[in-house]
Amino acid sequence: MDEIVRTYCTRPDRRISVHFLIIFQVLYRTCGIQGKGTSFLFTDQDIKEEGFLEYVNNILASSGLVSNLFTRDEQGEIVTELAPIMKRENPKIPPTPENVMQYFIDRVSNCHYRSRKK
Repeated sequence: MDEIVRTYCTRPDRRISVHFLIIFQVLYRTCGIQGKGTSFLFTDQDIKEEGFLEYVNNILASSGLVSNLFTRDEQGEIVTELAPIMKRENPKIPPTPENVMQYFIDRVSNCHYRSRKK
């Protein structure tokens, strides 16, 4: 995953790179749906735009959710994929879309995010 981060490209208008957000989508799906522990390693040299830090900060300091990371349709796919797992692991919690998405974020929080200086 570290190598993917190094290959992103920025858009000319200096907005957050779509590729950078796709990396986070892959990380969230790997951790949240597949339940695989994942490390996201980056250095200060890997941060090409200040906006990247805002996304990383949202993951580390707040609810763990990056706003607008997934569309409504993508959230629906996540709920569909994850609901059976949630039912099996937490049979007493009703599998509403809100509960499943919170379960998804809770699973994502089990991932490890690290930064390192070169």
